[in-house]
Amino acid sequence: MHKHKDKPSQAGAGRPGGPTQPDQPRRQQEAGSHHKLNGIAPNAMGGDSNRGRIGLLSSALLLSAIAASTLLATRREALTLSSVEVSNTTLRPIGGGVHRQRRYNATAVDEQSRPRRGDPPSDDLQRGSSGDGSAADDDSPDTDDLGWSSEEEESVEEIDELEIGQGDEWDSDEPSDSALRAVRSRPAHIADMLNRSATFDVSRHRSPACHPHFDLAASSGGWARNGTKFKRIYFYHARKAGGSSVNRYLAKVADRYGVELKYQEWSEMEEPGTNDEATFYVAHLREPVDRAISHFKYQGRWSCRDLTRWGGSIRRKKKRQGTAGNNATWTPTVDNANSIETWNRTGGHQDLKCRKHRDPATERKRDFFFMGNCAVNCYTQWFSGASCPSWGVPADEQVRIALSKVYRYNMIIVIEKLRDPSYVKAVEEFFGVDGLLERGKPFCERDSHRANLMFPLEVEDETREGLRRLNGVDIELYRGLTKCLDDRASYDFPKWDGERFALNGFNATEANEERLKAKAAKLQDGVQA
Repeated sequence: MHKHKDKPSQAGAGRPGGPTQPDQPRRQQEAGSHHKLNGIAPNAMGGDSNRGRIGLLSSALLLSAIAASTLLATRREALTLSSVEVSNTTLRPIGGGVHRQRRYNATAVDEQSRPRRGDPPSDDLQRGSSGDGSAADDDSPDTDDLGWSSEEEESVEEIDELEIGQGDEWDSDEPSDSALRAVRSRPAHIADMLNRSATFDVSRHRSPACHPHFDLAASSGGWARNGTKFKRIYFYHARKAGGSSVNRYLAKVADRYGVELKYQEWSEMEEPGTNDEATFYVAHLREPVDRAISHFKYQGRWSCRDLTRWGGSIRRKKKRQGTAGNNATWTPTVDNANSIETWNRTGGHQDLKCRKHRDPATERKRDFFFMGNCAVNCYTQWFSGASCPSWGVPADEQVRIALSKVYRYNMIIVIEKLRDPSYVKAVEEFFGVDGLLERGKPFCERDSHRANLMFPLEVEDETREGLRRLNGVDIELYRGLTKCLDDRASYDFPKWDGERFALNGFNATEANEERLKAKAAKLQDGVQA
């Protein structure tokens, strides 16, 4: 690499007025250079008065350049702040309630977020596809559950079982243009849920985890006491929270009594009272940080696609040769594993991205909530189904929708409590069927388990604490629903009430045939179109 050095130039070379004489004053040389910068030759000006004018003109130009540079930097800073402003919602305590900063794209909630009072959502829910550890307390005396200082906590009004504050002050009087566009892009069922959740009072409801029941949720938001019998069991499966095993058990319950079992995963939770059939609603919970780590080990460390191909090649070779082997082109290693340090976003390793599909109601494409991978506040997202970034639903309103749904479920099974034999017995007597502890078989469980045995995952305390802070809203939701089970020696759940169900009113074989016919008809219509 050559180093270029400037050659010494001849004095005054290239100047319109010729070379500068040695006895010329330095000020005249500087004035000449200023004139040249402004497109004015020194010799075109005359006398000391001209040089004075040029000096003033040069100073004015310099000041203008400085002002323009300052204005540009200010605009850059304003644009940066504007982009941050709409990135998510932060809730913080001010005065007697929660002061909400007007930020809209709240798919993730950080450790200082605090939800507002929970309350019921809407009718026209978007239907999804169908298919088949205790909370870590913060021992620090200086912070509360979500990381606020203890001095600020005293100003937050605790008004319900979840200790959720409420307030109506905003940092800015008007929402940004991007926020208004997000509001206009929300589908009708999201707007309906937001409106209905505004009237839901969580303090008037008992947790279904502690007080399961056989009441029928009415479309009005209350409970039907007209003797209508359940024809359908709906189970919402939150991923990597023991849902495959719970679904296996509920399938036995449905088969025993001849009722339909609707299983849902990935898309949003169904709101009680919105289905035409009388429905008995079941959900489940696992401590949020344990769930997030389990999800990472299952398909966040390596993808399920790679794991199942690898495991399948081992099984095929073993079947052919009678010995275990591996002829796969890909095998799990430490080098090709993802890091748990990046498992800290609403969509796992990245932020949630909602898929666009055609909306049958409008015949136009729009975003649909559909979330497979998740590491941050996943219960709030799955239960509400309102976290698509383009919709701009603030975090506290997502929590409100989630609470208004789950508090109207009939039963919530808490996975950590399955270690307690008396709890297992109480749940089995509630449904009248044994076998709650039989394990399900998730899609790539066998292969991910094998890979994690080969390369054990060590989770540092700092990493676990980071996940705890990020999942503050979910931990609050989990505690609010399950703390009534703490230190219980017995569980006074009601026993199975067969009079509340339309027994043997569902034929699974016939229903499956009808689904296949409907699917074939839909495909035929698509071909003809």
